[in-house]
Amino acid sequence: MSTSGAEQAQQELIEDFEIFDNWMDRYQYIIDMGKQLPDFPEEWKIEEFKNPGLSVKRMDAP
Repeated sequence: MSTSGAEQAQQELIEDFEIFDNWMDRYQYIIDMGKQLPDFPEEWKIEEFKNPGLSVKRMDAP
């Protein structure tokens, strides 16, 4: 059975996390990965994609 791209990414993340001794290092790793992502497209920053249930401003991708 072949794995999906999401399942493969999940497995890679699990393997990456194995090198860290504690959750703070894992958390920092996630933050660092997020900083490498491209900017969120301006055309997606509209009310339709706004998530009102959060205390922080967040836009969901379509």
